[in-house]
Amino acid sequence: ESEPSSSLDFMAEFDENLSTYTYDLIHNYQGLIQGGTSWDIGKRDFGLYFDGDGQITGGGNTIGSIIYNAYANVSYEYDVGGGSYSTAWTSPQSTSSVDRSGVDWVNPSNVEDQNDTYTSANLTISGGGSGFVVSVQEIELVFSTSDVSKSATLDSGTVIGNSVPFVTMKQSAGDDWDDIMCDVYFTDSPATVVAQRATVGASITLSIYVIEFDGTNVEVQSGTFSDAGTYSEQTISQIDTSKAVPMAYYKVSGGDDDWDSAMVTTDFASTTTVRMERHASSV
Repeated sequence: ESEPSSSLDFMAEFDENLSTYTYDLIHNYQGLIQGGTSWDIGKRDFGLYFDGDGQITGGGNTIGSIIYNAYANVSYEYDVGGGSYSTAWTSPQSTSSVDRSGVDWVNPSNVEDQNDTYTSANLTISGGGSGFVVSVQEIELVFSTSDVSKSATLDSGTVIGNSVPFVTMKQSAGDDWDDIMCDVYFTDSPATVVAQRATVGASITLSIYVIEFDGTNVEVQSGTFSDAGTYSEQTISQIDTSKAVPMAYYKVSGGDDDWDSAMVTTDFASTTTVRMERHASSV
């Protein structure tokens, strides 16, 4: 690492391992960063957080320095051997836009290269942040022996088109698959998760985790259909099958207690087709 240029009059070193202390590398003065500052772990490792009113001030018995936070004019002052010295710069201005609905957050706009003067920055933030999971909601639906369907309203703002229910179930002794197996799906206005079986009978409890994904990074397709046969294919929008997972929830009718007509496989027949298949079709 090269030494700071002799043409520079101030250069601060920031190190998360030193808490909020900083050092002027030109004159070896120690300062303390103030104004609601803290080190935050971000997308690209550590970053220094300012509340917008921060400054760097000298502390203890050391010779202090002060950096005033400003958009266009930056000044600092410190004591030199009993005297005082101060200077001020008018800096070039740069603007960065952060669209947090994008993949990589930071989108520089009209940024100028920093030279021997000090470059200030404006920051504009829009969007709600990008990632893979927006929210997770935990819901329990309890069916009595007389309930055919149960539902729960989801949090306000939930986008059901980007959401997937993950379901586990326990039940009392049921007579047939028609009073145990449940279809689980969403309705809108308001966003609601619904569980439905073909007929009453067993008491059952469904534990449902509704995960809303970020539509920028994860595509969700969903739909409902009925079929009385052993085999059914449904058309979907084209996908990359190496990055896709099919899921299915279903109810069955007919009062059958055999496994061959109640257990269904779900897979992709092609990049535009989802397939469901069972061994028998008595229900």
